[in-house]
Amino acid sequence: MFLRNSPQGDYFIQTTDESGCTDTISASVPQVALPIITGIDATASTCLGSDGSLNVLASGGTGALLYSLNEGLPQDSGLFTALPSARLSNYRSR
Repeated sequence: MFLRNSPQGDYFIQTTDESGCTDTISASVPQVALPIITGIDATASTCLGSDGSLNVLASGGTGALLYSLNEGLPQDSGLFTALPSARLSNYRSR
């Protein structure tokens, strides 16, 4: 049995066979640690250049953190280089 998309808490699971015999077990779903952005370091590009950079620092969460810029492909690092002058938004995913 899998508990999917279940909120944090304690669960009791009871099974019953054809004879009416039952067994109960408990399972706990822990609170998920959320990732936290701890810093952003940005370097502006030169006029009409593509030499800007953005470094996003994050910690926490569970598993590896992945980063994407403007909904692009996720990457392991929060460092984005060769950025042109533009309005950018940063997204973090799992």
